[in-house]
Amino acid sequence: MKILMTPFLIALVSIGSCQQHENMATTNSSQKPVVIELFTSEGCSSCPLADKLLADISNNNPNILLLSFHVDYWNRLGWVDSFSNAQFTKRQYVYGSQMQLQSVYTPQAVVNGQRETVGSNRNNINSFINAKYQAISIISNVKAISNNKEITVTIAANELPKNYELVALLVQPHAATKVISGENGGSYLQHKNVVRDMAIVASKSNIAILVAPFVSNDWKVVVLVQNKEDLHIVNASLVNVNR
Repeated sequence: MKILMTPFLIALVSIGSCQQHENMATTNSSQKPVVIELFTSEGCSSCPLADKLLADISNNNPNILLLSFHVDYWNRLGWVDSFSNAQFTKRQYVYGSQMQLQSVYTPQAVVNGQRETVGSNRNNINSFINAKYQAISIISNVKAISNNKEITVTIAANELPKNYELVALLVQPHAATKVISGENGGSYLQHKNVVRDMAIVASKSNIAILVAPFVSNDWKVVVLVQNKEDLHIVNASLVNVNR
């Protein structure tokens, strides 16, 4: 497991040392998928095991929505992860601060924004999946329309409860990389549900714009309903992107 030993939410992130330590969700708002956010990196030698484990778990359970967020703080280790994004690193830091962790690390799995564990810890993950979570039916419909690389997400939803927000995510269902250098040099890595862009939905318009790195017919959009204070994800919807 890779650990970043640095205080949370500081402007300059210093990198710590490394150690080893679809069934996709339905868009029906009556279904309450368990959302697993995997914070991972192609530059992390302990991440491929978590990538595979969580992909297998989600493939075998249609009520699990796996989202792979590639962080950027391991890019200095000899391989730059093309899926990494500083925005995703910031999201991980917010979770770390909320959960009062002394460090962030990869691979880290966060379940419904409430529980976290090493992404390769099958026992903890299965336990978290089976835990009870609050669920709120808010979203009635989501439309995602692509105009080349720009995707307009329009959401029909009930009025959000106080302190909740909608988070729109652009998801690449499958990705693979031949890693040339770094800790995973020589490996062929496969990823499921790689998040490529993220935006907070404007509360008054219920519209978000996501930008894709290339034109594809395979893009998906996920909309999370999340409490801004305790980060609890109370619902999620998944749709295909239409052109």
